[in-house]
Formats: sequence, structure tokens, C-alpha cells
Amino acid sequence: MNDLPHLGEIFDRLKRGSHLGPDDEPLYSALTADPDAYVRYFAPLGLQLVRHEREFFYFEPENSENVPDTMPRIAVFSTFSLITRRTRAGPSRSSSSARTSS
Repeated sequence: MNDLPHLGEIFDRLKRGSHLGPDDEPLYSALTADPDAYVRYFAPLGLQLVRHEREFFYFEPENSENVPDTMPRIAVFSTFSLITRRTRAGPSRSSSSARTSS
């Protein structure tokens, strides 16, 4: 498993065509702490993580023809990783407090 902080959340936001800037905490801080590690992680997936000179991050596909083929596989992997991580962590506080307040 990869140790990059907030990887799933970062991927989910960027894959939808969003950008991440200073207002997008804690995702932005995670990216700025080690941008090269995220670039290396996404590169084999056919995604180029770009840090714009105005201090925001976005995905720029290496080859726009490959994006429709690779994006569903990436989304499945990302979802599986998040489900596995949350299953191992147990129930979250928000879900247990939601049950007790009903």
C-alpha cells in the first residue's frame, strides 16, 4: 500500500477535472510537501500531475486518447484501496455518532 497522505481524496478530486489549491486543505499541503512523489505515483497510470506557477495542481493527460481506457481502472483501484483501508480501520466516529443521534 502507498503511504502518500490523502492519496484517494486527491485522486478523486483531480480525476474529475478539478484543481487543488491553497484553499483545499489538507490535500494541498499533502501535495506541496512531496509533489515529486505524487507525480511518480500517477505517471504509470498515464496521468501527469502538474503544479501550475499560480500554485495549484491538476491532471494533464499524457495522451487524451488513453484517458477513457485508463480512468475506469484507476477509479476501481482507488475505490478498492479506500474500502480496504476503511474496513481495516473500523467504523468512523461520524458513522457511530450518526447512529446514536437517530
